[in-house]
This record gives sequence, structure tokens and C-alpha cells, in this order.
Amino acid sequence: MVGAGMLSRIRGIPIAAKLAGIVVVAITAIGTCAAMQISAIRPAEMAARQLRVHSLVDVALGVVADFHRQATAGTLSPEAARHGAMAAIRAMRYSGSEYFWINDMPQGQALEPIHMIMHTAKPELDGTVISGMKDPDGVFVFQRFVAAVREGGAGFVGYRWPRPGAKQPVPKLSYVAAFQPWGWVIGTGIYVDDVDRIVADRRDAALVQIGVAVVVMIV
Repeated sequence: MVGAGMLSRIRGIPIAAKLAGIVVVAITAIGTCAAMQISAIRPAEMAARQLRVHSLVDVALGVVADFHRQATAGTLSPEAARHGAMAAIRAMRYSGSEYFWINDMPQGQALEPIHMIMHTAKPELDGTVISGMKDPDGVFVFQRFVAAVREGGAGFVGYRWPRPGAKQPVPKLSYVAAFQPWGWVIGTGIYVDDVDRIVADRRDAALVQIGVAVVVMIV
């Protein structure tokens, strides 16, 4: 219970000082909440992007599975079904220039070569051996893809890869999944710097809103 002396001292504080104290407390609270919100932007955006590419690969798997069913039913030859599936996946684009690729998954020894079945952005790779391709950090990219699907049927792999039409590799995170009946690995990915730009834009917008709120509180 607050004593009479304490109440007297509180009443003796100038109104301006009391208001200043309230403003300081409010600004501190706003700053704390803002810091928490800003720190959560990147994880939330990455999670949303990962969920999206996961869903897109699932769609591509569904397309391939449909051609496989037609081959199994005899309405398409196995070769025609594979060519049809490749053409359908090649035509699938999203977010402007984002694409899919398909590489094979050796069924025997780990040292068997990995081949590119279809790469939308780099068709010159189609039919070539890609086992030895590695990024500037020494990551054997396609070996990692095969390892990911062998371990769990699907998974995310981080590496560096050029954007379509560019030569400089940039950080990328791809989701790959296996279509076991044909021994295919289907994947697509996100460029991490795209996420960083979105995060920076949202962070700047949040800082502007916070700044306006602080100014209003001070005034």
C-alpha cells in the first residue's frame, strides 16, 4: 500500500516530468516489440518460401505421376510418357523466371554417374553427366540432391548457382524430391538474396512506422 509520503512525493513531480516518463516507457515498449517483429521477418519469409517450393515440387511430381499412370495403363508408351512429362515440367514456370529441373538417381553404386534429364534454364546440360559439378564453395550440387532423396525421399539443399542468364553464382536453397518409378529427382529452388531484399524492404517499412509512432508520442 502506498504511504501518504509517497503519494505526496508523486504529486510533487511536475506534470511535464510525469508525461516524459510515460513517453519513455511507451517508446521502450514500442522499441522492444519492434525489435521482436523485425527479427521474426526473415525466418517467417524463409519458411513461407520453403513451403511454396515444397508445394510446387509436389505439383510437378503429380504431373509426372499422371504420365506414369498413362504408361502403366498402356495409353502411352514408356518413352512417350517420359518425353511428355519432361515437356510438361519444362513448360512449368512461376514468379517470372523460376523453373524446375530433373536429374536421374543412380540405383547402383554411389560412384555411378548422375545425368541431367531436363534443365529448363540450362538446356545445354540435358543428357550430360553432372556428378562432378560443384559450386564455388566445393559443394557437389547434384550429388547432394541425390543424397537428400536417398536419405529421406526429399529435402532441402543449400548451395550457390547462377540466376537464369547470369554467370555469377549466388546463394540458393532448393527442394528436391524423388519420383521412384523412373528414378528421377525433381527440384526447384529460391534465391536467398531475393528473400534478403524482401526482408530489407519490410524492415525499412517497419522502422518508418516506428519512427512516426515515436515522433507522435514525443509531440
